[in-house]
Amino acid sequence: METAARLRLPNANWFSEILIRERDWGQFDLMSEAERQGKMGDEIQRMWRDHFFFAPPGGESLAYVAQRVDLLLSVLHRECSGKRVVMVCHGEVMWAMRQRIERMSQVRFRDLQQGGRMVDQIHNGHILVYSRVDPESGRVSPHLRWLKSICPWNES
Repeated sequence: METAARLRLPNANWFSEILIRERDWGQFDLMSEAERQGKMGDEIQRMWRDHFFFAPPGGESLAYVAQRVDLLLSVLHRECSGKRVVMVCHGEVMWAMRQRIERMSQVRFRDLQQGGRMVDQIHNGHILVYSRVDPESGRVSPHLRWLKSICPWNES
């Protein structure tokens, strides 16, 4: 909510949406990296084998977050058709959103996460703009087809 307020959009009708809350990291949440390694090394190994489907003990997988995102997209389709929508959320919710909106396979997700290319990552302050309008012809598609990825602090 603090980040949304910083946007200073006049006449914005902001509300909090539980479906895009941050991922629940369960028992990992309050542990340092060293504590995680010492107490739950096997879980760390599982996480790196399949980051998308891994759920920490007592927490959520990113796949589950993507299911919440699906519910939100249904609500937006029903209640915000024909409107512009601004959502403010954190990185893992943005990854789940990308996975669902872009119909990204788990292989593509893994490749982007592990590829190391700055352009493929989600950074602090990152903005993703999805549109149904073709940026060249102006034609409207029935689905979101175009993505503009903006990292405000890095113009490259």
